[in-house]
Amino acid sequence: MPMKAASSGNVAESPISCIFFSEFDPKVGPKITFQFPENYVQKEAFDLLKVYLIPKEELQHKLITLNMCSMKILGFPAGIKDDKYERNQLMFNLCFVCSVDMRTIQYEAIVRKLAHYLVTLERESQIISDPNMKPNLLDIICQVRHDLDVKRSASIKVTKSTTIYLKVNRVHADPQDVHDHHVPVFTENRPAVSPNQWDLTTQRILPLIDGFRHVVQIAQESDVDIDLVKACLRNLIYYDVIKIIPLFLYSAIYVATPLMQKLYTDRHLQADCARNVQHGMTAQPSFRHIFAIYARFDSYYTVADICSLMKPRTKFIDERKLVQFGVIHGLLKRLQKYPVDESMHRCERTVIRSQQQAPEGIRQFFTGEFNFDQICCKTGSTYNEMDNIIEEQSLISVCTKSQENV
Repeated sequence: MPMKAASSGNVAESPISCIFFSEFDPKVGPKITFQFPENYVQKEAFDLLKVYLIPKEELQHKLITLNMCSMKILGFPAGIKDDKYERNQLMFNLCFVCSVDMRTIQYEAIVRKLAHYLVTLERESQIISDPNMKPNLLDIICQVRHDLDVKRSASIKVTKSTTIYLKVNRVHADPQDVHDHHVPVFTENRPAVSPNQWDLTTQRILPLIDGFRHVVQIAQESDVDIDLVKACLRNLIYYDVIKIIPLFLYSAIYVATPLMQKLYTDRHLQADCARNVQHGMTAQPSFRHIFAIYARFDSYYTVADICSLMKPRTKFIDERKLVQFGVIHGLLKRLQKYPVDESMHRCERTVIRSQQQAPEGIRQFFTGEFNFDQICCKTGSTYNEMDNIIEEQSLISVCTKSQENV
């Protein structure tokens, strides 16, 4: 029973159509010795591809991918030099055949690992060169294809001392771009994060990821180049260790989403919320107070307004953690403000400008394409300074909209 093709991003993962073992025969040249299913790769097709599948020494021990003859073939040609072999070398390649228009990156590590296993098995037990051992290769091929397709993993005992362990790892979608104003926060995988498993640069920035510091702050406090910080964060996003949320500000506006209904009915989510939004260590807040504050979030109130009305700290609720939890779980959505300088619009080929213009360094971003978070991070301005500039400029308007992707 073949596995269903799993999707990753816009490209689906290919199942394994066939696995074949090819080698260089001193008498007939390159050939397919075993394949499963049988006769899947025809001799005519193999003859067109054999120069790449059993290549010269320069291409040995390198991963190859061929898109020919309506097939995508992954292989790792290997060679073992020894005087006991004819022509003093044993050359072979165990290949996976997949769909030409589907993703195969998930099999690359497996193909490479199998080649290393076969090299070791040949040196220890002559599994390729011994005619009595060689039929075991077909059994291995059959079991590998079946187990990877059905279970996405395989454990095959070949000899008393050697067992082949294989696993198809999940293919992640390409991570989003990371910008100066982005705020990283740990996902639910945080308990599994061990600093020792990451490079030294990532180890320096991990302690600074708290869901409140933005990328520029992390770069400054870790004394790491901001481009390196962004690269490390993209890597952490790829492995689902962190996600990106909007910058927390008391002047920001958040609105409740339909997922608030889930919070109202899901007891486990309620308990998780109470633990995460607690202020101090004195008492855990009641869900009634938490939900009452969440219900206040709409397009008319900033976080500061809600704090003034509801006074969350008196109810043992940390408003910063409350907003963070809401954003992470999709209960709240941030409304972003995009300033537009209407004096930059042309009307009848005449540029209209106000008498008192905003500072040139900031005004260049008032195009409707940049939100307050982006502009403040780029220019070092505060939100209050931005609001003052907009109030003083009669021809600057603000467009407010929700942002699905940060």
